Amino acid sequence: DYQDFEEAEKNIGEFIEEVYNQKRLHSSLGYLPPVEFEALHVLKAGS
Repeated sequence: DYQDFEEAEKNIGEFIEEVYNQKRLHSSLGYLPPVEFEALHVLKAGS
């Protein structure tokens, strides 16, 4: 929990990078985190 809006705003970028993009599974991406989906897309595009 954050103490106030300022603290939350200061930490939102870290949350997005460390949790939302790295760990959270997204149904629209085949239940993969965005970083894994992107890596697969890059590999397929390079083939």
